[in-house]
Amino acid sequence: MNKITAADSIRRLATQYQDMVAAADLLEEIGSLEQASKEAKAATHDANVDRASALAELAEAREAVAKAQADATDILQQAKFEADIKATDIKIAAEQEAVTIRANAEREAAALLAPAQSRLDKLAGQARDVENATSAAQNEARA
Repeated sequence: MNKITAADSIRRLATQYQDMVAAADLLEEIGSLEQASKEAKAATHDANVDRASALAELAEAREAVAKAQADATDILQQAKFEADIKATDIKIAAEQEAVTIRANAEREAAALLAPAQSRLDKLAGQARDVENATSAAQNEARA
């Protein structure tokens, strides 16, 4: 082999080598892109799993809030019902107490008025007697 042929062969080999280096660079870049794609798919999957979990937790929280609101409404209604009953009981008790106090007051007033009425009746009787005596005396004085 002569030197010119050897130089041409070396040049061809060098060109092939450069093409192989370029192909290796491209393969490496493709591998990196494939790895990045796999990582992105895994991250997307993880994000979807996290999203589904968060949505489930949100649904549970909404249910808990709805139940708590319903429970609070029930508690308020029960408290109002019990307060109404208590108020009615207090009103009835107060009315009964008022009736009892009035009856006691009337009885005590009657007890206090009885002696005064008796004395008044006695005085009225005495006044009639004095009137009758005065009329009789006037009649005798005229006759």
